[in-house]
Amino acid sequence: MLKFEKDSKNKRKWVIRTMENDGSNPEDIICLDLIPSSITNKFQVVANLVHEMNELDTFSEWFETVLKEYIESGFNSEYLLSHSVSFMEYSEAYVDNKQIDFSQFSKIEKSSKTSVMFLVEDIRAIVISSTALKLYSIFCYDGQMKLP
Repeated sequence: MLKFEKDSKNKRKWVIRTMENDGSNPEDIICLDLIPSSITNKFQVVANLVHEMNELDTFSEWFETVLKEYIESGFNSEYLLSHSVSFMEYSEAYVDNKQIDFSQFSKIEKSSKTSVMFLVEDIRAIVISSTALKLYSIFCYDGQMKLP
């Protein structure tokens, strides 16, 4: 299981740890030093997402491997790119697992000439993409891991 812990003295520093479900055998993977941005100001949202995604089969193991191998690769962006499909697949599994009724966000009968209307499948695709981008933000908003 992956766990994100915020530094009590510095709101921009977070430690990513791996541990057993009972909290035993903690191992620090990396200490993030987040660069200022709108997403890092609310990084708890990303930490909560990863915590919830720990419930998916194999997610923790996969994401731990991606983190460690990306660090070992010397922060090679090609390595992350090679996992882009998996980012989307885990995001889709997470969204599907939430069993969200996307039709409640798409009321065609309430649309007007000037409104922007999204179909149910478009809304689902936006949520899946947003989830994948939150996972990716861990890499691109850290001072050490960010892409050049």
